[in-house]
Amino acid sequence: LHYNTDPAKSIATQIHGRITKNFASITYYHVYSSTCIIMRSTNLNDDEIDTATSERTSLLNINNRDDENRKWILTIASLASAMLAQSYLLISVFPYSGFMAMHLIPNLNEENAGSYAGLIASSFMIGRTFTSFGWGKSADKYGRVFVIKVSLILSAFGSILFGFAPTFSSALFCRFLIGLSNGIIGPLKTLVSEMSKGDETKETQSLAIILGMWGYGFLL
Repeated sequence: LHYNTDPAKSIATQIHGRITKNFASITYYHVYSSTCIIMRSTNLNDDEIDTATSERTSLLNINNRDDENRKWILTIASLASAMLAQSYLLISVFPYSGFMAMHLIPNLNEENAGSYAGLIASSFMIGRTFTSFGWGKSADKYGRVFVIKVSLILSAFGSILFGFAPTFSSALFCRFLIGLSNGIIGPLKTLVSEMSKGDETKETQSLAIILGMWGYGFLL
C-alpha cells in the first residue's frame, strides 16, 4: 500500500482501497450483518433469524413473480391488439369493395363489379406474398418488436391513403402497399415462443388468446 506518515490517513487509505475493491460483497455482508444485529438485539436466536430471512426472501420472490405476470399480461394484450389490427386490415374491405369499385369506375354496375371487388380484396395478400420473407429476415436482424411497430405504422398510413384514393388504380395500389408493409403475424408468433422460454403451457395459452383475435377481427 501507499505509505503515508500520518497513521490516521494511512489507515483511512487502506480501508478505502479495500472497500473499493470489494464493494459488492462488503455491501451485501454489511446489510446482512446489520439485519442480524438488529434481530439479535430483540433477543431472537439463530433459527428465528434464518426463518425471518427466509420469509423476507419469499416475499421478494412473490413480488418479482407478480411483476413478471403483470408484464406478461400487458405484453399479451399488446400482441393480441396487433393481431386484431392485422385481421381487421384484411377483412374490413370485403363488405364495401364492390360499392367502392362502382364508385371509382364509371359505368360499372352490380353485375360486373365482382371481379374488381375481388382485385381490391386480394391485392392485400398479394403484397404480403412478396415481403413475408423479407420481414422475417428483418425481424431476425432488428428485432421482433421493431418489425411489429413498423408494420403497424406503415399499415395505418397505407389505410389512410387507401381511404382517400381518387381512382380505382390508386386504391388498388394503396391496398397492395398495405400488404407489402404488413409483417405482423410471423414475428408475433416467434416473439410469443421466445418469451415463453420453453414453458409450453404459457406458450399454448398465449397463442390461443392471440390467434383467437383473428376471429374477432372477422366479426368486426
